[in-house]
Amino acid sequence: MGGVVRPAGRAALSRKQLLPFTTIDGSAEAAIFVEVRDCCIGHELVHPTRSTIIYPAIRHEKIKHEPPFDRLSRRSGFFNPARSGAPECDPVTSPAITGVGYQYGGQLAMSQTHKKYPSMKLMQTETECYDGTNSWDQGMKTFCKIIADANHFASSYFYWNMILNESGRSTWNWCQNSMLTVDRKADAVHYNPEFYSLKHFSSAVLPGARRIAVNGGSFTNAVGFLNPLGSEVLVFADEADQVVSAELETHGAVVKLDVPAKSMNKVIIP
Repeated sequence: MGGVVRPAGRAALSRKQLLPFTTIDGSAEAAIFVEVRDCCIGHELVHPTRSTIIYPAIRHEKIKHEPPFDRLSRRSGFFNPARSGAPECDPVTSPAITGVGYQYGGQLAMSQTHKKYPSMKLMQTETECYDGTNSWDQGMKTFCKIIADANHFASSYFYWNMILNESGRSTWNWCQNSMLTVDRKADAVHYNPEFYSLKHFSSAVLPGARRIAVNGGSFTNAVGFLNPLGSEVLVFADEADQVVSAELETHGAVVKLDVPAKSMNKVIIP
């Protein structure tokens, strides 16, 4: 259990009325219009609010919490480690920040952040949601983006919309993709391509795994992981329009593979 969020006026509440939290995530996507109102303060006020109000209150209340991530979006521009007034450079906020999150694109910015702050955790906070088509090409794009983010030091990846109904509309009333579609009329569940984009990672890359160097050859989108107990995982995409014959060489052994066209692939080496 972390801390609690109390209403203005610090009114006396029972424990059931307190809102527990373990992590604070600052957002750079302030005042974006959505069906459900998001943060209403401008981006220029987010950092001062944390610096002068939120973090001092946490220290005063001695609340145990997981240090926060800074979340940066494509709308606000990519993170610049050298920019003036950055929260990571502020003596008040920098000790409290353990990670930086990026929305959509930002692999170059991730590399820059890692270079300047090698101990900082990096997170991809939101995959592209697309338009509810749930096509295989969109699933392939998401799969390749997860690979790219992992290769640029991201240690976690957040997918938007695990499940939507047959309308394809999110809680923001936008048509978006999802891993699963539940058709309420047909009483059926459909597994969409992006379910497999995530499954190739989540089913094999275990907590505590570390990224390892791989040479993907003709497969330009490839990433490798070493699991805590020693197994290795190779995840790669074949973006070609035809089957590709390839050889996988590892630990002195060679395995021949016929990789299907436009496919997501995973190899586990015990």
